[in-house]
Amino acid sequence: MKTTRRTFLGGVAAASMPVTACVAATTNQALETPKVTAENPDLLAAFKRLQSAQKELWDAEDALVWIADEWRHLWPLAPEELLGVANADRGYHDDSGEKDIIGNYLIRDTSALTRRFNKKQRQKTPFTCFSVTSALRAEKNLNFWLNLVPKGRTERALGESRANRLKQIERYQHCLPLAREYEAATKRLREAAGVDKAKARVKTAEADFFQACDDVSRTPAFGIEGMHIKASAINASSDFETVLRFQGFFGDMARFIQHFSDLGRVASS
Repeated sequence: MKTTRRTFLGGVAAASMPVTACVAATTNQALETPKVTAENPDLLAAFKRLQSAQKELWDAEDALVWIADEWRHLWPLAPEELLGVANADRGYHDDSGEKDIIGNYLIRDTSALTRRFNKKQRQKTPFTCFSVTSALRAEKNLNFWLNLVPKGRTERALGESRANRLKQIERYQHCLPLAREYEAATKRLREAAGVDKAKARVKTAEADFFQACDDVSRTPAFGIEGMHIKASAINASSDFETVLRFQGFFGDMARFIQHFSDLGRVASS
């Protein structure tokens, strides 16, 4: 989720100020007395709830980031024996990439990983995120190799198959206790830091924020002030900058909203 962080409460402050005059649409209306439209009080109230919800979401997100900063020096890196594919943060493999205490991907310095990468690989990829073999995966792999019946058309091929089986069994017998120890250690730290509670707060704040956005969207506006509020809510609740670059209907609507919002801001100033 992307929001127009910190600009929403401040930059939209003009939206909550009454519009004191209307600009005449055509020259033959220039002498008419401007009509001031009182904005829908329900919309103004919904907007205040949205502002409060936005602030709570920011505070909840900040509290979660604070946990990552405070506990970073205690967070263990996964043992090298458990590291799998590189670039695991790019979604090529699955969601097994190494993460920090709050679930963000960890980018490792590969210079010390002499068993996982050879010298050429370390020079080519100085930093990357690796997948991590879980205890569950290690146990499944161990059972697979324990139950595998070696095969080979020749005595030599059969011998190689047997040797590979023993090698893999030894590997996962070594990895399994390491994975269990690593997962137990990271679980203890997450519990001590209150990560689950902090994430639950963010999740609740997100739900409240989007509900408040929906309330603003569904509450009628009586004038430019209200429409500016609606445009600001859309801008805050979506990746608006990306949609502005779209071609076709969605891009056209996004640019219309942006232009209307800019016009409302000028009229309110």
